[in-house]
Amino acid sequence: MKPPGDKGRSRARWAMLTVFVIAWFGAFVATHLPPEDISDIHMSDKTAHCIGYGVLATLLVGTLIFFGRTRVFRIVLTLGILLTYGAVDELTQPLFGRWASFWDWVADATGVVVALAFWETVQYCADVLRRRNRAV
Repeated sequence: MKPPGDKGRSRARWAMLTVFVIAWFGAFVATHLPPEDISDIHMSDKTAHCIGYGVLATLLVGTLIFFGRTRVFRIVLTLGILLTYGAVDELTQPLFGRWASFWDWVADATGVVVALAFWETVQYCADVLRRRNRAV
């Protein structure tokens, strides 16, 4: 028998995964639109890349936390998936009339690393507080 509240946790896990997948699909579509179909977002291209990949990293790390994955697993998987995807994303953009850019990928990687470091630090602090509260 499952403990009470397990059904709610299961829903939250799948909801988080769904949000991540939808955001990833949206990012893919947005980065593969022809240049003339993109409206001005009033920020630099590199800033947009950094924020976009930071959001994807946040959603992926959150999903992995909800699914109870270890810190090392979360870090390796997040870096592996999003850095690889960022490279593939850049390399496929010329097929849609856009430019591939190493510096866009660096901005993607920066967003991933900053978000990952932030959320893993928050998770670490939360774990320390939980352990301290149990010891009291």
